[in-house]
Amino acid sequence: MRQFYIQYPKGVTTSHLLSWSHYYELLKMKNGLEREFYENQAVIENWTVRELRRLKNTGLFQRIALSKDNLKLEDLQKKDIFLEMRKN
Repeated sequence: MRQFYIQYPKGVTTSHLLSWSHYYELLKMKNGLEREFYENQAVIENWTVRELRRLKNTGLFQRIALSKDNLKLEDLQKKDIFLEMRKN
């Protein structure tokens, strides 16, 4: 709970679409950018905790970051923009 409060202090909105188990997996990540990526993708793609864990363990974030496929990165960015629009 303390770690959750440190990573998501008052004023930071968390998604009601993710369970505590999702956040438990996300809090294990030291890299904030990586955590944010997986959090956004879990909401957008409606990942289960099992899917989140599997994709994290297979290094999805690192593979996409190292990828030369800019279209895939742009597609993910557009989805993030769409997610932000849905929140408002």
